[in-house]
Amino acid sequence: MFNLKKLGLVALMIGSLIATPLIAQDYSLSKGQKKERVTYKCFVEYSGGIGYDIRQVTGNFHKAKQASQSLYHYSHKNGVDKANKPIHKVFECVKENERFKNLKANNFDKNLPR
Repeated sequence: MFNLKKLGLVALMIGSLIATPLIAQDYSLSKGQKKERVTYKCFVEYSGGIGYDIRQVTGNFHKAKQASQSLYHYSHKNGVDKANKPIHKVFECVKENERFKNLKANNFDKNLPR
């Protein structure tokens, strides 16, 4: 009888140890902050004066600045020779359905096929 109680107690403790991180992860986000992926469009300049472009980035970003910082790690391969075009500067990032403040960025965005 004593061994059964001890075994049940051990099982209960192991179960609580497994469940605690899952519950804590759920409550770590406030009610307004759910894990959702957001798409931002960013007006960028490529290194070496190659040109400007609008790049899209999707992730769990809370601010546009986080989206712009994530673009510095990527480069774009384009053209016949598949030349590597690293991003030199990110001018502005906005949510996918919003307009840019930069006039040049709005012109680029308007001319993109969608």
